[in-house]
Amino acid sequence: CGTDAPQAAAREDGARPKDPPALRAAALWALNPIHLLVLGALAHTSWRVARYVARRGMLALLARSRRFWAGAAVYLAWMVAGAAAAPSVEITGQVLPIAAPETTELDPSRPYIVCCHPHGIIGFGTWLNFGMHATVKGDVFPGVNLHCLGASAWFYIPLLREFALAHAMGSVEKETVVTILGRGDSVAINLGGAREALDASAGRYVLHLGRRKGFVRCALETGASLVPVMSFGENEVFSVHVAPAGSLVRRLQDGLTSLSGSTIPIFHGLPYAPLLPKRSPIVTVVGEPIEVPLKPDYTPEDVDTIHATYVEAVVRLFEDHKAAAGFSQLTLAIV
Repeated sequence: CGTDAPQAAAREDGARPKDPPALRAAALWALNPIHLLVLGALAHTSWRVARYVARRGMLALLARSRRFWAGAAVYLAWMVAGAAAAPSVEITGQVLPIAAPETTELDPSRPYIVCCHPHGIIGFGTWLNFGMHATVKGDVFPGVNLHCLGASAWFYIPLLREFALAHAMGSVEKETVVTILGRGDSVAINLGGAREALDASAGRYVLHLGRRKGFVRCALETGASLVPVMSFGENEVFSVHVAPAGSLVRRLQDGLTSLSGSTIPIFHGLPYAPLLPKRSPIVTVVGEPIEVPLKPDYTPEDVDTIHATYVEAVVRLFEDHKAAAGFSQLTLAIV
């Protein structure tokens, strides 16, 4: 419920009809530059394989493809054992100084939507604290079975899909969220989505929360409590160029977000490795849970009331802890 994907539960206009899945998939495949590189490599390889098979036959290809079988065996072992996850967490923990979150005790007998802010470029606070357990041994919330969910766009792109699954992520589609909460488990979501990543500037947190109410509907349908979470320093690990509203760059970014649920922010991290985050601390604080009644036949007024209560809790959490976290100069805007 916290992404810009057309079928996500946090869609700003709940009455807007869902875009056809085929259109969304086509947009992701056509516009994502990473996929273009992967698709080009696959096309080149497929052409060479097709020529070889046409000349010598499939059995000859399989007999000679020792590298293929060796690579397939290693890849299968990696997928089954999840061996790639642990080294990446260790490396990230060494590069990025992130402390264990200041938590609130949660009753493990009920489901929760752990709502994380701000989104930043990647959402390190959410991913490392709740998805990878990189900052604590065991569960952040003892007894709470927590699933870290991310943008559904990741699961349409080859290689990125495998990366997300290997790192214990799931899609944030509404059907997924409601299913997980309905069986008594909990989810952690970055509510801001792709649009908030475009405004991830240091020193000022712009939360795209004012019109996002899908997560409240999920809570009402399942009786899940809302848990506000603030990761101070999330926007500081990357330097982001925020394109002015109305500029050509921003219109292109917003258009891509509306079409595919994904976006391409302009950012960099370390000077010698732009895709790696800067060594800036992240301090995560967990607020008190907001109880939400189980009410499948909710009204718009129910949604608005709980949403207003949640926004007030987020603002209070930010103001009460920013100085202690070492970010006293931060400002907050809800849009």
